[in-house]
Amino acid sequence: MTHLTRRATWRWIPRILATALAALTVAAGLALPAHAHASLIGTDPAEGAVVAASPTAVTFRFNEPVTLPDRAVQVFDAAGAPVPADAAAADAVVTVSLPGGLSGTYVVAWRVISADGHPIAGSLSFSVGAPSPHRIQPVVADAPSWVAVPLAVVQVVLYLGLFIAVGLGVFGAFVLPEGSRVDRLRGVLTRVGRYGAGVAIVAAVASVGLTVADQQALDPDGLLTLRAWTGATTDQLIAVALLIAGVLTVGADASLASRSKRRLVVGVGAAAAVIAPAVTGHSRAFGPAWLVIATDILHVLPGSVWLGGLIGLAIVLAGTRGRPNLGVVTLTRFSTLAAGVLAALLVSGTVLTWRIIGSWEDLFGTSYGRLLLSKIVLVAAASGVASWNRFVLLPQVTGGATEGPTRRARGQAEAAKGRNLLRLGRLVAIEASILVVVLGLTSVLVDQSPRSSGQAVATGRTIVANAPLGTSLTALATAAPGTVGRNVLLVQIQDAGGDPVDTAYPPTVRVRSDAVDLGAVPVVSQASGTYRGVVVLPSPGSWRIQVSLRLSEFENPVTELVLDVS
Repeated sequence: MTHLTRRATWRWIPRILATALAALTVAAGLALPAHAHASLIGTDPAEGAVVAASPTAVTFRFNEPVTLPDRAVQVFDAAGAPVPADAAAADAVVTVSLPGGLSGTYVVAWRVISADGHPIAGSLSFSVGAPSPHRIQPVVADAPSWVAVPLAVVQVVLYLGLFIAVGLGVFGAFVLPEGSRVDRLRGVLTRVGRYGAGVAIVAAVASVGLTVADQQALDPDGLLTLRAWTGATTDQLIAVALLIAGVLTVGADASLASRSKRRLVVGVGAAAAVIAPAVTGHSRAFGPAWLVIATDILHVLPGSVWLGGLIGLAIVLAGTRGRPNLGVVTLTRFSTLAAGVLAALLVSGTVLTWRIIGSWEDLFGTSYGRLLLSKIVLVAAASGVASWNRFVLLPQVTGGATEGPTRRARGQAEAAKGRNLLRLGRLVAIEASILVVVLGLTSVLVDQSPRSSGQAVATGRTIVANAPLGTSLTALATAAPGTVGRNVLLVQIQDAGGDPVDTAYPPTVRVRSDAVDLGAVPVVSQASGTYRGVVVLPSPGSWRIQVSLRLSEFENPVTELVLDVS
């Protein structure tokens, strides 16, 4: 192969890396402070409550299990002075133990970590006896705003490195033809894949420190302390270990002479690597867990095969200009694989959207939903380019005759095929560039809250009630802001231990008072065992929330809860 062809082979790599840099810029611009995926659904006492006697504890109930970081809860009196208090988390309930003899107004500032690793913070005020006439706003450490942009950039780099490493590994093992003619190209693919693996490993390690800094509200100097690197959760450490082991395994396949062994090694490594994002992703917070986690894995794998395969295809097409037949064979093989990849992405993406997006309101009314729509548009554009390549340009390349009565005719046919391959290679680069931007959007999506609920519950007055449902379940209902007008209604089905449980069918929720029957309120799945609806309450007083739940063909327990609306 000539020196010119070698330069052509590498010429595609800077172009795609330049597009990756542009995607990093887009992601940094889109990055917002990390939004939690847990929601506060009830407190005792309620926000703004005035209680007669000093409570022994304050409880916070969330819609999913939470954990406590360092300095998770701080209690302040009306003068802004700290009050000694201890906090403990048990599944979805945080209990703050208070000293005795309290009087006046108090503020409880809290910060917890949701099941998917994202922090959520807020405050609760209540009074004992009577509100204090004079109150000083306590000084509470704000969430670290500096970490949002670097964490988003690191996530883009991580996904890009992961997709390049896995995608090029699969391309080399399952698409690239065998033979000594492609040994140099295989070496190029292996080197680029290993560069991607190295980038993914560095980004994964960096993400651990940045994530802990986000969770523990550390300042930038905190990254230089052991606290930022020893505070990772077990899930985070497992995810990093899987990713490192996976990409290193994929990169080791080039030393194997047997194609079957290479495919086995790449398959095992790719499986381990693509499991890593699902271990810490937000999809695991939505039920059923086995379905969304498995679907998340089956979404990442074809995505990496698509993007990494396009990069590999661009390298091969640029490196086989003097041998168009090799490029045609590789292109045909990849086109066959790409059809299955697109189908897998469509199915898995549809399932994830169905489980994670709770309603049309969440799809069009949240940052997550709007970014998801942008991602869908870009994927559709990339699919359009892929379809043009497959059904328009590929037949032109494979259908061109290379035989002729004279050497000149054969040369002209080969030259025409080479020109068509060059055109197709340019479109492949465009397709890969679109997918890199999609990757940037994906990295931002993981820090957005998929659903809009919980905000009113966490910041306004919340009224709470619960009642037994059947022999072993409990129904919990909350309404926020608990006043006349529009209220966010959350209904959670709990087991005997107070944990939310998945049900085969959503509950039927009806709302009525002595004077007005509002009928059934539509509810959508909010999280495991938790359902959300919106109801407009026309008058104050006692409102009865009837909850019925079909458990089987013959079992349909019904209970009624009373909420007092002001």
